[in-house]
Amino acid sequence: MQQPNILLAMLSKMAQKPEVSFEKLFQKLYNMELWLLAYQQIATKPGNMTEGIDGQTIDGAGLQLIADMIADLKASRYVPKPVRRVYIPKANGKLRPLGIPTVKDRTVQMLLKMVLEPIWEADFYYFSNGFRPGRSTMDCIQPLYKLCGTRTGYRWVIEGDIRACFDKGRPFGCQMTGL
Repeated sequence: MQQPNILLAMLSKMAQKPEVSFEKLFQKLYNMELWLLAYQQIATKPGNMTEGIDGQTIDGAGLQLIADMIADLKASRYVPKPVRRVYIPKANGKLRPLGIPTVKDRTVQMLLKMVLEPIWEADFYYFSNGFRPGRSTMDCIQPLYKLCGTRTGYRWVIEGDIRACFDKGRPFGCQMTGL
């Protein structure tokens, strides 16, 4: 069994080479130590103590859960469960929908993120931001200060907001506000 940090570093290094193609990645999901690392990463976040649709919390999970999950993956028995839907109040009085996956599904999601992220990172441009390690959407703003400065001659900034774009499950019904 490979140490998880070594395995992830190897995936990252291999991803730097364009001639490398990744096959049999699914076998990496049988690594118990990688599962423990994924479990540890989700266990430290307070929101992960919330019950999923099955009523389980992360404090009720353990090595047996992980062993069972690996066995389910090997036997092709793993099927994700529906998420539990809750609504969080927003500052404007409306409610924001939030989906809470089960502990098993959260662990699988983290495991997949850990395996795929080093591979996909190699394909991103240096200026890509968003949900990437060590970056945020706010990092996009810094280059705009340079572009919109007085030296470039730009005098107008148009701000837009897509309101409730994906609430109905169809992005073509988006409404633009703030223009």
